Amino acid sequence: MVSAASRLPQSFPRFWQTIILFLVVVLALTWGTWELSLLNYDEARLALNAVAMARRGDWLVTYYRGLPDLWNTKPPLLIWLQALSIRVLGISEFSVRLPSMVASVATAMLLYYFAGRVLRSWKLGALAALILVTSKGFNWLHMARTADYDALLTCWLTGLGLAFFTWLRTNQPRYLWLAAGFEALALLTKCAAAVLPLPGLAMALLWPIWQPRWRQPALYGAAVAAVLPLLAFYWLREAAGPGYLAATWYNDWAGRYTQLIINSDNPWWFYLLWLVLGSGVWVVWLVLGIYQGLREPEPVRREFTRFAAVYVGLGLLLISVARSRLAWYSTPLFPFTSLLAALGLAASIRWARARWSPVIVTAATALLFTGAGSYLLLALHSKAQDEAKNFQARYAHHLPEVARLHPSNERLTILYERYNASLHFYLLPWDAAHRPYRALTLTPAHLRQLQPGEKVFVCVDKYAARLQQHYVVKQLAAIGPCYYLQIVARRPAATAGAPMGVLAR
Repeated sequence: MVSAASRLPQSFPRFWQTIILFLVVVLALTWGTWELSLLNYDEARLALNAVAMARRGDWLVTYYRGLPDLWNTKPPLLIWLQALSIRVLGISEFSVRLPSMVASVATAMLLYYFAGRVLRSWKLGALAALILVTSKGFNWLHMARTADYDALLTCWLTGLGLAFFTWLRTNQPRYLWLAAGFEALALLTKCAAAVLPLPGLAMALLWPIWQPRWRQPALYGAAVAAVLPLLAFYWLREAAGPGYLAATWYNDWAGRYTQLIINSDNPWWFYLLWLVLGSGVWVVWLVLGIYQGLREPEPVRREFTRFAAVYVGLGLLLISVARSRLAWYSTPLFPFTSLLAALGLAASIRWARARWSPVIVTAATALLFTGAGSYLLLALHSKAQDEAKNFQARYAHHLPEVARLHPSNERLTILYERYNASLHFYLLPWDAAHRPYRALTLTPAHLRQLQPGEKVFVCVDKYAARLQQHYVVKQLAAIGPCYYLQIVARRPAATAGAPMGVLAR
């Protein structure tokens, strides 16, 4: 009883520290998220995959608009979680984003737990978690904030790296198998991207103090166990629909690494610049943290500094030599840069407390985090407003308004150009209400299908102008940047195709 009572003064404040940190992390990662509609790339497509899976009950094959999806060919762990969320909570932005939201919060809290238990400083863990959620390289669109693969992938790869380091330090097999479990989950989330950290882990095994680990059979058993779930899925998926393996080999493995298969012709030094921009103010303490960490009196912190620096450095190198370069490919590196920056910030706080009042230093630290967080949230708000102006997102924002104006028993024709998964997600309530509509791309064949009297919804001026080249139209309403129109008559052949002015707003 005496021993338990003596532990209470230490454990009780830590409990509330953890609760407060958790609430701050949740707030930082979710504030303002709901002003952003599902992004066309790739959030809305994953949402449609998940809705189809929840409805069809086919847990092997993902579908997009009624057909097997051979464009998005990544393993379906995220889609499984989203489909389960949809089955429980219904179809909504929240249910689609919930698995990624939980993964992002878990990543930040994992840093806190690791620093407290392994690096022996809960305060260091709190600093690392707060640095992470106030870093643009993590808390941004297509990363921690949206229902894309990268939030879930980052959670698994963070667990992989931290568990593997703990195994190196302790030589306890449970941490090696835990690392294998994290790698298996990462492979089932984003396949090829889950392999990129492995050279950094192998490099750590070359250090003299850890070289004996190469001779442990458990290392190779764990490696095989990590790969087996992905291989099993590939076998089952190919049996369910031949052609999948060829598609995923090109989309997710060889093609993405060796060819420019997406419009992302960024230079080789792109990720070095993004490391600075994504870290923001914390890049100063990142540099200081590497310097200070290598001089730490605690051996575990010195070893982790070397481990994390190699992990981040090799990770940057591997994604830089690939042909496809996008900012979110570097997201899994930022939990480790945050731990390194926390080492630097903790050293700065110790230096400042030796010279000034602890109250002043604590207030200055709180002000620093408040400023960094506020700046990031303002930038996210501005980015969300920019995204709302995107011609693909306009449909998502203004469909509810045209739904109120358009008679529920009349068919509405929605004209759009090219790929727009976001539009099709926000048309799901129309399907549920059995409201008649058709969504047509702006091709000559589809334009010829329009008939006098038909009501049309279009969200881009040039699309409306193209419609006017072929038809006399009546403007029923201007809805933001969109137009609710009615076809009056076809234009005579002599005038069809002539340039037309923009409709009134």
